[in-house]
Amino acid sequence: MWTLARKMRNKLAHSWHGNKSKSWKQKHKADAHVKISVGTLNPSGLSDVTKLQALHELDLDVLGIAKTHLGNHMHRAFAEQYSQYSCSFSLDPKEKAYSGVALLLKHECFWQVQNIQWPSDNPCFKFANEGRLVAVQAWYGHGGNSILFFCAYAPSGSRWEKPKRAALHQLLGAVIADTVARGQLPAVLLGDSNMPIHEISKMQQILRDQVFMDLRNIADFDMKQAPTCYHGPNGGSCIDYILSTPCLYDSFSQFEVRKVQPFKDHGLVSVKLLVPAPVQTRLCLKKPVSLPTLQSPCAGQGPLKCNIDGNFKQKLQLGQIDEAYSVLTHEMDRLLHEISKVQGHDIPAHGVRRGQIKFQPQSHRRACQHNVQSQTFSSQQSS
Repeated sequence: MWTLARKMRNKLAHSWHGNKSKSWKQKHKADAHVKISVGTLNPSGLSDVTKLQALHELDLDVLGIAKTHLGNHMHRAFAEQYSQYSCSFSLDPKEKAYSGVALLLKHECFWQVQNIQWPSDNPCFKFANEGRLVAVQAWYGHGGNSILFFCAYAPSGSRWEKPKRAALHQLLGAVIADTVARGQLPAVLLGDSNMPIHEISKMQQILRDQVFMDLRNIADFDMKQAPTCYHGPNGGSCIDYILSTPCLYDSFSQFEVRKVQPFKDHGLVSVKLLVPAPVQTRLCLKKPVSLPTLQSPCAGQGPLKCNIDGNFKQKLQLGQIDEAYSVLTHEMDRLLHEISKVQGHDIPAHGVRRGQIKFQPQSHRRACQHNVQSQTFSSQQSS
């Protein structure tokens, strides 16, 4: 045996004795249908020892922190103190910072967490450099599923000062543009907007277009009215938020706002997320070719002919969602490029296919449906 190569010896040893020790990634993969806790908090600075200890006691799986007041030189010490988390920070200055955001993700829930870094010409770079934005891509479960987490902190006084409100709109626009550019990946946006959501026109447009959805809508009636900031009239205002893309919305539950000592200014906003949550897995992550700005049709132009035949409806009836969706996207893509060519735009050949979507079966939903069917069948027999 010792005359064999080392790799071959290892394979033989593994076949005889088995792999008795799990790798780090195998130990840090959340099982299917486990609920992880996601929260956001504005501690108004983390220079106080009691606040640092209170963060340990929160015991959240994902925590977005707005207004950390941490300088660049304190990031390493903070990460060592919270070694059970993967800590990501904004590009804070070396001297004392008056903003700063961070994301803490537990190692036991995510087997890989990658910081998202933007080039200098990206709109997100400006806000990351100002200590107002940080983002990560976190992989979990027993496959390639991942979630984007953003934590954003708007300028203080955005409600009253027009330049700061414009900066808030630019911050939200940069996050939306970055999320869309990354394809069909589920995303969660945490943070502090420093003004009520219903007063932010950009936020209302985002919610109206369902690019993101407000998780406060899943809360009980009393919790929907609960303030997150305890300053101002009427007992405070709702300026801290958790938003998610539509594909994750139905997987959240137990929205809660609670006051935690010694944090006096803001409450902790938290929800539970059922994983694995994404119902779609993007097979092609290549950036699609952007379509040019198309003009609206004139009155004299006739309608375009759609080539979708009866097979599309038949595939839907048979439950062949992947095949039906592929037929639909190919035809819609063809129509868009036909319109582009009619209006004089040159679309490259590699831009015709803009990505593939595969719908993964959800074993949890199938199990629920099976239980419902079994109960229905049992009730019919008993009756």
